[in-house]
Amino acid sequence: MNNLAPIAPPEQAVTRGMVQSPLSSKSVASVLAKLDGWSPVEQIPNGLTMAHVSMAIGVLDDAATAADGREMAVFLGLLRGFAQAFDLVLGDVEGALEIYAQDLSDLPGPVLIAAFKRLRSRWRYRSMPKPGDIRAEAEKVMEGWAITRLRLETVARKMRMEARKNG
Repeated sequence: MNNLAPIAPPEQAVTRGMVQSPLSSKSVASVLAKLDGWSPVEQIPNGLTMAHVSMAIGVLDDAATAADGREMAVFLGLLRGFAQAFDLVLGDVEGALEIYAQDLSDLPGPVLIAAFKRLRSRWRYRSMPKPGDIRAEAEKVMEGWAITRLRLETVARKMRMEARKNG
């Protein structure tokens, strides 16, 4: 996958602070899968409704706010577990985790978690990734989400145009 490919939000982004919806995380993933590789010059994929597209946009927007305490705790738990599992150098663990929390607190929780999971799958060093390494990966995730959101907005615009034309 190239760095500009749309990236679906992780499962926790779908339910983050949202009111219960008739559309499940599988529905959102299905919408995003139908739009993978879609171009505005093509027909809208079968089975997509404005409700589905609006829900997917809402999920991305909801997931774009700074990490809350629970999400930061999950992220810091992932960091701690990674360091322990591979006996990586972390020094003063609590002090280091506080630095990570401070330096990355502006990033959305689902983005932090997705970015760290992507980063750790390729990490080859005997030290922990620095906050800047995680931020760089998070920026790639957010760029992918921005592209996905633009694609969703384009589909919604095209649906509205077709409805006016047929209506």
